[in-house]
Amino acid sequence: MSFQDCLIVQRADTWSIVVGSEVETLSVDSSAEELVTCVTVMARLAGLKQFQCILAPASTSCFFARFDGPPATDLRDRVELTYALEDHLPIDAESMVADFRRLDTSSDAGKQVAAVAVPLEPWNEIADNFESAGIPVRSIVPASLLAVGVLASQYSQSQTVDYLLVQGASCDWLRTERGSITDWKVLGMETKALDQHRRLASSAADKIVAVTSNHEEQQLIESVFGSMESVSQPLADLELKGGEMLIKSRFSPYDLRRDLLGPPDAFRLIQTPLRCAVVAAVVLLIAVTFGSWYRTQRIETEIASLQSEQRSLFEKSFPDQRVPAALLRRIRSEHARVMASRGSGGSIDLPLSARSMLVRLLSSLPNNLRFRVTQIDIENGQLDVELEVRSPVDAGTLASHLSSVGFRVKPPVTTQSDAKTFVSSLEAEWVGSPQSDLSSSGLSSSGFSQPAASGDRASVSFRLKVNDEVRG
Repeated sequence: MSFQDCLIVQRADTWSIVVGSEVETLSVDSSAEELVTCVTVMARLAGLKQFQCILAPASTSCFFARFDGPPATDLRDRVELTYALEDHLPIDAESMVADFRRLDTSSDAGKQVAAVAVPLEPWNEIADNFESAGIPVRSIVPASLLAVGVLASQYSQSQTVDYLLVQGASCDWLRTERGSITDWKVLGMETKALDQHRRLASSAADKIVAVTSNHEEQQLIESVFGSMESVSQPLADLELKGGEMLIKSRFSPYDLRRDLLGPPDAFRLIQTPLRCAVVAAVVLLIAVTFGSWYRTQRIETEIASLQSEQRSLFEKSFPDQRVPAALLRRIRSEHARVMASRGSGGSIDLPLSARSMLVRLLSSLPNNLRFRVTQIDIENGQLDVELEVRSPVDAGTLASHLSSVGFRVKPPVTTQSDAKTFVSSLEAEWVGSPQSDLSSSGLSSSGFSQPAASGDRASVSFRLKVNDEVRG
């Protein structure tokens, strides 16, 4: 068996100590300091650095009681249960530490409580000395319960099983029902004591299991209890295996490492899950912080880019002026000033509305020509029109119609695309009066609404690409 921790078992006259592969015994009168020193030396010999310790009191150092719990018994209220247990034991509540289990019996389901208790001393002193030496005491479990925990795992919980653990001149008798220990007594290893106990037992067990070291003890038990199942495995090996199962959390016996005998760190047994939870929380916090920082950096970069573009546009619009700190406020102020000055004798040279230029262009197109407009560029009264016509004469006709509505048109540039199509480019500049021309061009009859000059919003550049054929 590969045991990598420490088990200290109290016997009738010795301490049995197992640390890894090392085994040692000390006198029962050894002090707590001597126990710690022995375990430290044995750990060094076994090559163990990080290990846990289990203290296993002898049966004669423990108390067991089965009693009716208070009304509405709550196992979490350990103070009330401890004072209730005080009436059944020859020790006061302030001088002992106990662990409790609710018994699920057929006669009185859920009302009875079983308790195992030990006196506070010397176990408090022993545990404190081990903790001071850096050796954590994981549990304080009676040695007999460690052995029974191993044996009980081999039988069905629905069975009532009596366990007889022979230790020299005494014998521990424990009964389990539905997986719980319901009785525990220490008997003398003699026919009279065993037979008296058998007669006083409330009921017969389904199975009797005896852990004996020799054939005479086995015959004695058979003569009293009749048929039984004998276990030849040494009791010390069962206790050691029970300690290993306890450390691996394979079963949960009565554990007296609690209350006044509890560890200094109440969360010691769950330190690893707690550390994992803390690490996960820190990683999450770092991820959230980094995500927020990255998003902030992206926003600041976009803001800086927009501010740089605004400064560039301001320098281009006002080349002789220094870029102000409150740039947006200055832009709004200049815009308000320009809008307020539009009617002051035309002193403000505002760009012509691209929308109004497009309306005038479309209204001037003749109805008796077949052509296709492929591209229109409008910028502050300047028109660049590319279209496809059937002959160069059609391009000249279009130029004449543009001139008639107030555009100054340059001679069109026409090139032949194929046998039936010519590509023509027209460049025109608005020179006419918008109000008079719009009134005389009959826009309302052609389906276009006439925009008010004061309400037009000037657009510096307008580009339209037309792919459909416009038929006259």
